[in-house]
Amino acid sequence: MVGPGRASSDQDRDAEAIGRGLGLAGATVVCGGLGGVMAAACRGARAGGGITVGLLPGDDRDEGNRWLDVAVATGLGEARNALVVRAADVVVAVGGEYGTLSEIALALKTGKPVVGLRSWGIDGMTSVGTADEAVTTALSLAGAAQPASATASSVLPDLDRRDSPRSPNHREQPGQTDQTDQTDPPAPPAGQTDAPDLPPDEPDRGGQSGRRLR
Repeated sequence: MVGPGRASSDQDRDAEAIGRGLGLAGATVVCGGLGGVMAAACRGARAGGGITVGLLPGDDRDEGNRWLDVAVATGLGEARNALVVRAADVVVAVGGEYGTLSEIALALKTGKPVVGLRSWGIDGMTSVGTADEAVTTALSLAGAAQPASATASSVLPDLDRRDSPRSPNHREQPGQTDQTDQTDPPAPPAGQTDAPDLPPDEPDRGGQSGRRLR
């Protein structure tokens, strides 16, 4: 979702409605993380049960709006617009100033579909007249249309994002623990160690196997 950081009342309403529709469909809403259209979209997405991600221009995660589930402080300034576009399957623009125009241009240049609601009229964009149209069109273009009952909470049942503005508050269920079993393993029989025998010419290197996880 892209749009002005200082939104009009109509833009605020449209962005929230779009965010809610996307959240109900189980979509993740990625935005610039600040106010205006970005905050309204996150507010709506959270209300619909969706996940919200904000790619912030500065170095402080606390600058993000309070409806973000994930706040990424990029420190890139306006250059973070490129990250917002590249992270999306489809870009939805509500209204727009020059920053929004740059995101639309980047999306079109990289082949990302763009849906605009009362936004810039540029060849290659799909313009719609209502928030509902924006949701259905975006989901169709992204190939991610899902029943309205499919929410993010059904995908991540252990996250209750509404208990905290940003950090998920995990609640333990009966018989469930957040930590793996810490019980000490049984001691090996006398005269036996956990480390495999090594050939005489191959010293033990502290258990390093040479395999790297990336």
